[in-house]
Amino acid sequence: ILNISQLQSGTYTYIAKEIDIYENVLQKIFLTYQPEAKEKNLAFILEKETDNTIIRAEEYTINHIFDNLIDNAIKFTNKGEVRVTVFRDEKNRLGV
Repeated sequence: ILNISQLQSGTYTYIAKEIDIYENVLQKIFLTYQPEAKEKNLAFILEKETDNTIIRAEEYTINHIFDNLIDNAIKFTNKGEVRVTVFRDEKNRLGV
């Protein structure tokens, strides 16, 4: 909500930098949610199918997006697994 109000008021400053989405974002989130997944008897899997996981983005925003996605995936999955895979497609675009 804070980010939306900052966007609307024009006070939000976007500062992009190169970050390793796997090392600096997803692994940290994985460690945070692993106990919750284990408590629910869910397999929580983080996979890396490419060595190049560098993106240019704002780290706070990317962290917030993936934290919310993974939180919801674990919260609303009652059995089975939650799998997060980092890959590059045929055009070398990074996907998660």
